[in-house]
Amino acid sequence: MNSLSFNPITDWLLVVPALTLVFLLLVWIEIQRKEKKLLWRLAALALIAISLAGMFLQPAFKIQSAGTTVLLTPNYNTQQVDSLIKKGYTDLIALPETTPYKSSKSLPSYRALDDLPNNLFIVGEGISRYVEAYIENKSVAYLPIVDYPEGITSVLQEGYIANRAQAITGTFYNRKGEKQLVLNGPGGKEDSITFQSSGLHSFELKFRPKQAGNFSYNLTVQDSTQRYSETLPVVVRQEKPLSVLFLNSYPTAEVRFLKNQLAEKGHRVAVRYQVSTNRYQTEFINQQPINVERITRALLEEFDVIITDAQAYNALSKPENTYLLEEIKNGLGLLILADDSFTTNQPKNLPAFSFHNLKQDTAQFMLPSGKLILATTPARLSENENLYPVTQDANGHTLSGYVYYGSGKIIVQLLTHTYTLILQDKPTAYTDLWIPVIERTARNEKVGFKLTIKTPFPLYVDEPVVINIISAAEKPNLLLDSINIPVQEHPLIDNVWEATVRIPQAGWHNLTIAQDSTTLPFYAFAENEWASVQKTNQLQSMRKFATNKTGETDGHMIEKPVNPLWFYLLFLAGATVLWLIPRF
Repeated sequence: MNSLSFNPITDWLLVVPALTLVFLLLVWIEIQRKEKKLLWRLAALALIAISLAGMFLQPAFKIQSAGTTVLLTPNYNTQQVDSLIKKGYTDLIALPETTPYKSSKSLPSYRALDDLPNNLFIVGEGISRYVEAYIENKSVAYLPIVDYPEGITSVLQEGYIANRAQAITGTFYNRKGEKQLVLNGPGGKEDSITFQSSGLHSFELKFRPKQAGNFSYNLTVQDSTQRYSETLPVVVRQEKPLSVLFLNSYPTAEVRFLKNQLAEKGHRVAVRYQVSTNRYQTEFINQQPINVERITRALLEEFDVIITDAQAYNALSKPENTYLLEEIKNGLGLLILADDSFTTNQPKNLPAFSFHNLKQDTAQFMLPSGKLILATTPARLSENENLYPVTQDANGHTLSGYVYYGSGKIIVQLLTHTYTLILQDKPTAYTDLWIPVIERTARNEKVGFKLTIKTPFPLYVDEPVVINIISAAEKPNLLLDSINIPVQEHPLIDNVWEATVRIPQAGWHNLTIAQDSTTLPFYAFAENEWASVQKTNQLQSMRKFATNKTGETDGHMIEKPVNPLWFYLLFLAGATVLWLIPRF
């Protein structure tokens, strides 16, 4: 909104009273002269007074400036720049690596961004995240060149475990034509997907790594005329061994096949079957025999998961039940294998699960290894805000799910006779079914330090990489490939630390905590790799940065002085009227 301001050539407290007195004196003189056309003479005096006031006070209008500096970044659109110039944005500055445009000036370095005016209009691809610090305190508006660059625009990777069904997800922007995206691993092609229409598409590429380690996969984009590949670093970890205790009322085929499968995967297994009152049969695999006939607090602390059935749970003594519930609150997981009577006869002292009964006693559902039909209790878990589904049938009904009990979890498995998958020579399907259930139930691993990289994928050589460390207590001693890296504690949150590093060369690197050998492998890329993802990250970062930093995005308030010629013309007009009146 425009407003009026004054810049008097001397103190306005002198100018205004003096001009007022002179004007009133001249008005009084004209009234006393008894000549004709008094109103014309007074109007002429008013014009002269206004002109003199303007000359002395020098008024100016405060207007919204269209003179905000336009910052040209790589691949800017010249039509957008021309449009801005027509709107009055004439101060053009180009980044060092950007082609100048018409009368634009070039910055000698990125550090010179700090010296630019406080109002910026950025066009083109924008600037990198680590350069944004130079314009942190400026008002910024951003006009991107495109919504998305063509190609892979994002890649999401999770923690991968050997011999598990895994997936790489992301988004792909197809401008036109048909494109194919292929995932290649060390052993050749793993999966592919074809994009037939234009626009932004989500993708999921599946694979099953055979062993643990750091691997370089490839994502290849191809069509009828061109083909290019990007290196995709994949970190595969070995399955974490768990300690599992079976407490069952009697031996069953379901338990026998499940404990054998867990033992084959390297998990420590202890089994206790009740033979008669106070008599038990025990079995130990991958661990030394221990006394499991009495359930104590110390015993439960040695295990990550307890697998039981309702009858065995109800047979626990009162002290044993108390110890079990207390340890679940401390993080232990409890997995209950349900039978047909479970829905009406749930274990005592546990959170009650809600069910809706069905007539069919089979369930059809999908796993990474394919479609399955298995026996189940004739019911499904009813969904509520406290239930977290793990396995669901084809209709979205929950077959296994858990609730939190303190820090631990209690999970119910409604599927029965899953061992038939082993009898049908489908061990992969059996693993895909049971591993998520067991791992969701298990006690969370206690770690002294947790390492994460905050900088989004991909990481580049010679660019800042921000590392976050959560410590249980002590200050972490961080190493990058055996080189000590300084860390700084968060100013508000205890035991949260940050570090910033620059990677000297492309390839695999390791972050390590010296105190307990916590390791985080990662891959650094050369600057020309993963260009489409890097540009997408930059566009999103710039949009967010401009949203957070934009004040008066169309410019800032400036004073535009009233041209003094107008006051000279007013003075001349008033004087002319006074000169002409006596002659008529």
